[in-house]
Amino acid sequence: METAVFAHDDPAFDDALDIRTRVFVDEQDVPMDREVDGRDPAATHFLVSDPDPVAVARTREYEDGLKVERVAVLADARGEGYGHAVMDAVESYANEEGYDRLVRLSPPGRRRKRVTTWSRRKLYSSTDEH
Repeated sequence: METAVFAHDDPAFDDALDIRTRVFVDEQDVPMDREVDGRDPAATHFLVSDPDPVAVARTREYEDGLKVERVAVLADARGEGYGHAVMDAVESYANEEGYDRLVRLSPPGRRRKRVTTWSRRKLYSSTDEH
């Protein structure tokens, strides 16, 4: 398993966007213009591959911390620890960059409970704000 940390202009961004599109747009019916929200150039991106890309996340500065967004694992790779792997990479990055606080967005609807529970286990702050 490999984890990459990169900026928007890295070629790996294409793989990250493919996963996000498959998970959020195709599976969860998020409109593409909402998924590609114009904030990717200011974000740090994370990609887990084993050996093919299977999980992603992005982070952005947020108030006094780092906001974790767009965490996604391909459907056929769920339950294999890739979500934890991508979040471990986010945590390592946050620590290396000197962030004391990670914020995980609580999305609306059916995903809210799962994300909030996971966030509590990982001791993250949760917010409903975008």
